Amino acid sequence: WLWRVILLALMAVAFGASVRISDPKRRLMLRILAAIIGLALLWTLSLASHAAATTGLRLEAMINDFLHLVAVAAWVGGLFYLVQATPLALRLPDEGTRRDLLGAIVPRFSMIAAVSVAVLIVTGIFSAWAQVTALPAMAVPYGSALVAKLVVVALLLILGAINLLWVKPRLGQPGNAAVWLKRLVIGEVALAILAMLSTGFLTGLEPARQVASREGIGVEDLSSFEDTVEGADITVNVEP
Repeated sequence: WLWRVILLALMAVAFGASVRISDPKRRLMLRILAAIIGLALLWTLSLASHAAATTGLRLEAMINDFLHLVAVAAWVGGLFYLVQATPLALRLPDEGTRRDLLGAIVPRFSMIAAVSVAVLIVTGIFSAWAQVTALPAMAVPYGSALVAKLVVVALLLILGAINLLWVKPRLGQPGNAAVWLKRLVIGEVALAILAMLSTGFLTGLEPARQVASREGIGVEDLSSFEDTVEGADITVNVEP
C-alpha cells in the first residue's frame, strides 16, 4: 500500500509535468514514464490480491492478475476517454469534420478494446479456476459475487458488440450514429463502474476455494475403506 501511494504520487508528478511542457518529444517521454509508473502501481495491487495467496500457483496467479488489471485499465480507461471525446466531437459545427474525427477515434479504441477483452477472457478463466477450483464451491458468497460480476461484464460486452458491429460502420455516413455512440458509451461506462465495484467487493471476500476446503464443499461426506488382513475382512467408514 505504501509503495502504491508513492507510485501514484510519482505518476501524478510525471503526468502533471507533461502538461506544462511545450516540447512534444519531452511531453511524450514524460507520459510514457507516467504509464510505466502506472504499470508498477498495478503490480502492487497484484502483490496484495487473492492471487498472492494462491498455494502452489503464487507467481503464475500474480502475473495473471497483473495482466487482467492492465487489460481492464486499457479498456475501461479508454471508455472514460471516449465518453468525454464523443460529446466534444458532436459539438463540431461541420458534419464532415465530426464524422472524420469519430471515424479516426473509434477504430483505434475498438482495437484496444478487442485485445483487452481477449486478455480478460483468458486471465478471467484462469483466475476463476484458481480461486474457485471446484464448481460446487460457487455456492459460497464469493461465487455469488463472481456470478454477479460476470453478468455485468456480459452486458458490457453486449453494448460493446453493438457499438462495434452496428454503430461503428455507420459513423462515416449521414445519420444519428454518433448520438447512439454517445448513449451506448455512457451505458458502457456505467456498467464498467458496476463491474469495478463488484470486483472491489470480491477482494473483501474469502476465496471460494478456501471456504469450500474448510466446509468440505465438493468433498464426499462418506469415505469408505475395505481390506482383508489374515483372513479378516475390515471395513472403515469415515463420516464426515
